Amino acid sequence: RARRGPPPPPMPRRPAGAPREAKENAAHSAEGAAVAVAAANGDDAKKTRRSNPLTLEALFEIVGGSEPKDVTFVDATDRAYDSVDAEALLLVAPFLERFVAPENFFSSSDVVSMAATLRNVKRLDVCCNAVDDTFRVPFPNHTPCFASLTVLNARSNNLGPNAFAELGKLPSLEKLDVSSNAIFSLSACGNASDESPVTLDASSSFGFEFFPQLTHLDVSAQTPKLRSDLRQLKDALGSCPRLRAFVARGNAISFHNNEDVVLTPGIDFPSLRALDLRDNALIDPAGVMPLCALATRGERRVRRGVSDVGVSGGGRDDG
Repeated sequence: RARRGPPPPPMPRRPAGAPREAKENAAHSAEGAAVAVAAANGDDAKKTRRSNPLTLEALFEIVGGSEPKDVTFVDATDRAYDSVDAEALLLVAPFLERFVAPENFFSSSDVVSMAATLRNVKRLDVCCNAVDDTFRVPFPNHTPCFASLTVLNARSNNLGPNAFAELGKLPSLEKLDVSSNAIFSLSACGNASDESPVTLDASSSFGFEFFPQLTHLDVSAQTPKLRSDLRQLKDALGSCPRLRAFVARGNAISFHNNEDVVLTPGIDFPSLRALDLRDNALIDPAGVMPLCALATRGERRVRRGVSDVGVSGGGRDDG
């Protein structure tokens, strides 16, 4: 009889849970990889959004200069800038008087940086950017921001009621175009707000008069449409001492049932001379007569139209 050899060693048994654990480990690895990819994509997106800052070198390139004193007028139209270098602004702030930067990607925080540093700029154009209702007026070293700014074009952004009320704190602003934004209400402005039109900011040591120097204002074509009546207009803007031209075309302003609202000449809208409320919700033209009476009282200076509010070209306004 043939002799059998020793039996082969027993095969090690696989733990009962091994297939499930392997699958779970593979799933966790795949999930980890997906998270890592998502994080990388998020970082890339952030870099894409903030990858083209306006630096000192860029300013020198635009103006063809090599020193901060060369930067007096900057035209940065449609250059896809998505942020500003605060240190660069500080260096050119004593010299920069006119800054034109439409059709970029500047945000509210970028305009706040401009406001805090550009103390001598007189004209600023940031139309067609990404400024929204989070904009707040800063007060560096307890001094007013944009202290010299007289003309601001912020058309076609996403400014809302609160940001508009903040703009009312600018001490020297004369002409303001905020058409095609999101100012659907004036409830945050002037006497219409919970605060007095002369308010005290917590970070400053002085009070504010709402739009103390403003002469021309354009709030046309808001999205959603600006809804207001005569009482709300009076409470929000009636105390602006120098407001001469008010343009609010293409909104939802209505003076229906405002018969009890009294406008006092010399007190309410004391300087109003031009009014444009075309394409609103004025059912009865008689409702606008109280404002028209204020706008036509007294002598006028030579009229050149109010369709432009004087922001773009410095012409075609009422004064």
